[in-house]
Amino acid sequence: MKKLAALTLWMFLVSGTALADTPKKADPQPADAAPAAKPKAATKADKSDAAIAAQLEELRQTLQSQQEQLQMLKEELAKRDRQIDEAPPQPTLMQPKRAPRLPKPRTPRPK
Repeated sequence: MKKLAALTLWMFLVSGTALADTPKKADPQPADAAPAAKPKAATKADKSDAAIAAQLEELRQTLQSQQEQLQMLKEELAKRDRQIDEAPPQPTLMQPKRAPRLPKPRTPRPK
């Protein structure tokens, strides 16, 4: 569960930085450079989208595998429960023997 939460947080952080894409310089860029920067940003976003899609698919497969494993364990538990219910009762296991009581020691009466 922690891994899933960490991966989800990581995906939000990665997608947030990809979408935020702010310029690192404080000076505004000239109008000529702006169209050239957009195709680069688009290919960068495409690559990050592809990476995110691959990670998302991997997470889906992992989740599916874990759900199958959980279902298998549930079936195994149900099978064991049925075996326990169908087993004949064993009195030695169900009713533990008590230790025999020892008689109290007699003390002599004072005269």
